[in-house]
Amino acid sequence: MQTLQGGGGSMIIPRKTIVPLALFLCPLFANAEYQKPTETPFYKRATGQDTEYEQKEAERQKDEAMGTYNQAFEILTSKLETTEAIDVDQIAKEWSTNAARAQLKYDKPHVYRGVLEKVTVMGQDVVMVMKSKNGNGVNVNPFFIQGVLSVVDGKRQFVDAVGAIEYAAQFDAGQEFTMLCDRAYPKQLNGCLMFAE
Repeated sequence: MQTLQGGGGSMIIPRKTIVPLALFLCPLFANAEYQKPTETPFYKRATGQDTEYEQKEAERQKDEAMGTYNQAFEILTSKLETTEAIDVDQIAKEWSTNAARAQLKYDKPHVYRGVLEKVTVMGQDVVMVMKSKNGNGVNVNPFFIQGVLSVVDGKRQFVDAVGAIEYAAQFDAGQEFTMLCDRAYPKQLNGCLMFAE
């Protein structure tokens, strides 16, 4: 209970009435305009009704993906010692002959070549399995963004960037690839940028 005193005496006002009274008297609430919840920008974005926002967001995501891909490409190519492609079958042989030498060699970016045997997916991770002579295959873990190449004025150029799963979904067994990979192990290549032949 609150007691308000005036010129002629006091008046008792219950606390339950003070909060609604304050809200009613506050000019911010008194002058506020009513807006239907379905007309708010948040609602339109959340329900997919704001196509302009969707277009801008898609462009922003594409630009961001292309920037990330180009950055990865530049980093890997700057560390290359040779651009001569290594057959994926050769890696396991070198590891079995001298693992220490193989670790030093394959712990840096190289260009590899292989033929696709199959594509497997576990959650959001895609593995492109390349054929090997022993039949076990070599697992290639693509970089999470892959570049889409197109011929523009007679030259191959990157025109788009897509996720690894979307990229891998385009290919069937027998497709040849050149791969720029961050590092390699006897049966696995990691951080690879894929280029279909």
